[in-house]
Amino acid sequence: MPPRHGGAGIAGLGAVVLNAAGLLYVVPVFGKTDGDFVSATIGARLDKETLLA
Repeated sequence: MPPRHGGAGIAGLGAVVLNAAGLLYVVPVFGKTDGDFVSATIGARLDKETLLA
């Protein structure tokens, strides 16, 4: 079976897109400080679980 390349790049790109979307939608709702916290704690978990599937 040949080695698979590009998986980490695709996961990294997906993480950037999901994190940016999280910040765009969460920060205006919760404010700067709380929005960053919510996006980092909940958004990071969603990124990890979604992109590892």
